[in-house]
Amino acid sequence: MKLECIYRELDYTVVQYSDDFTKSRNVPITIINQLCIENLSTYEGRRVAIKKKFNIKTMTPIYVNDEVLLFPIKGVKEYENVWVNYHEIRSVNDGFIVLNSGKTVYCEPSVIKRQLKNCFEIAF
Repeated sequence: MKLECIYRELDYTVVQYSDDFTKSRNVPITIINQLCIENLSTYEGRRVAIKKKFNIKTMTPIYVNDEVLLFPIKGVKEYENVWVNYHEIRSVNDGFIVLNSGKTVYCEPSVIKRQLKNCFEIAF
């Protein structure tokens, strides 16, 4: 069961896995922070380190572990933001990110290009 994305829906947050999902009352940043803590760090620590090391100014991807590298498709505090796991992307076409489960997420093509470049640099 691999984490694909995290997003808000009405009054809860959905954590989407390859074959299942969970709902949480926590905001996405809290969930990502919990994932980071499970990997002996914090959201804020990862964010600061990645910003400095890779000179990223906004919409900072968060490296959690070798299987989870989350990037936001909008501002992290925007309600409509989706955190996508870079390692679970099957394809990208005309602004649509297709995840391994078949779920699609729309994102501005220029944002996708920048985020995929950033994630590639972080992952490799």
